[in-house]
Amino acid sequence: MSARPENGLNSASAPRLCLVEDDAIMGESLCDRFQLEGFEVDWRRTAGEAVRAIGSRSYSVVISDVRLPDRSGEALFGEVKETVAIPPPFVFITAFASVDLAVALLKDGAADYVTKPFDLD
Repeated sequence: MSARPENGLNSASAPRLCLVEDDAIMGESLCDRFQLEGFEVDWRRTAGEAVRAIGSRSYSVVISDVRLPDRSGEALFGEVKETVAIPPPFVFITAFASVDLAVALLKDGAADYVTKPFDLD
């Protein structure tokens, strides 16, 4: 799903993010909020869809759930780092917080790790 910002920014000036989230309610909420903030959003529901999108388009950031239906966000991150010359920054979101996983992802190069529920501000 690709969405356009409704704040008047044209696609040339708006940063584009890839949202990887399989939960429909969370995905829709995040898309709405990011659009209000001036981002163009490509919403992908699986890691496979995200890998194809990230390999074919430039993103300012990838925001990915850790638990996805086809593989983990961690596996997605590893695959993107191996296949994309300059991978975008990754921010992970999850309801299943693990200090060990957060530390491992950050040491591996992730930009951030946020636990759900979180304040959208």
